[in-house]
Amino acid sequence: ASARDTTMSHDSIHTLKQKLSSTPLSEVLPKPLKPLVTVSPNHTIQQVFELLSENKIRSVPVIRLIDNDDKKTDGSKEEDSSTMASARIQMVDCADILYYFVDCVIRNKGNFDEFMQQRVGDVTNFSGRNPPPATLPLTDKLSVASSYLRKGMKRVFVEDDKKELIGIITHTDMMRIVEKYLHNTELGGKTIGELKVQQKIHHFVDETSNVVEAFETIRDYKLEYLPIVSSVNGTIISVISVRDIKLLFVEGKDMLNLTVMDYISQARQMFSGARETFPIFFCKTDYPLLNTVQRLLKTHVHRLIVTDDKQQPLGEVTVRNLLEHIFLED
Repeated sequence: ASARDTTMSHDSIHTLKQKLSSTPLSEVLPKPLKPLVTVSPNHTIQQVFELLSENKIRSVPVIRLIDNDDKKTDGSKEEDSSTMASARIQMVDCADILYYFVDCVIRNKGNFDEFMQQRVGDVTNFSGRNPPPATLPLTDKLSVASSYLRKGMKRVFVEDDKKELIGIITHTDMMRIVEKYLHNTELGGKTIGELKVQQKIHHFVDETSNVVEAFETIRDYKLEYLPIVSSVNGTIISVISVRDIKLLFVEGKDMLNLTVMDYISQARQMFSGARETFPIFFCKTDYPLLNTVQRLLKTHVHRLIVTDDKQQPLGEVTVRNLLEHIFLED
């Protein structure tokens, strides 16, 4: 029976992959289209942080205009628009800024105010964690965009017939299309335990840890977040993510003296409202795939912590892992 179930799951995923692959990018782009928020390498970290906060976005393109010195002079054929765009576009997000902050300010005892006035170009040069994004024409299919998952990309840019950038497609945008096709399907009813899509969580902090320790762990292991567990019984209490560095930039460096729980308590109340002091986004191994995808989309997070009935962490389910499971299925 288990072998039959595995075959059925494989066939269901293959069918879903075929449907998704033929979906045009015009259907994947968020609606309505909004003007792209971009910055130059000369914008300061302070300015970029303010843009991220004001527009409620997690990342922003850093666009370096190509001048004459960048053009080919050997007479070779001009590169396609995707390559040219990739050469002049980098991305910066909260994780990049946090990693850079840990190295410059926490470990090298740099000046906090001077750090905030540094060029964001210095952050992208330091990080190197985001591969140059691809730029695809609006007429392409989702199969082309999904192929960049193999290269570790989090997003692709989309351009119109005039070669103007009109939008960004992220893993979450792809997941919205997955959710659409999962309704009333056998695959949508399969549990995450049956599909074996959960991954192990390797790093934790407990509620007594200093927030500096949490930030350093996130930086050292290039994480997006850390689960916070009870020092008494190991149950999940909350999480601290790279986006929580926003509190530090609003309230100042004194926030580094707080425990991780005091820090995120203030962060949640400032940015989410007091009603969500310690939000925990979790699922269980018996959750159907459709419900899991819907919870990811509803909570606007990129991962759910898989717990048992006693709130002990068993692993995680991430948007990226689910997409790879579907699109990279042979």
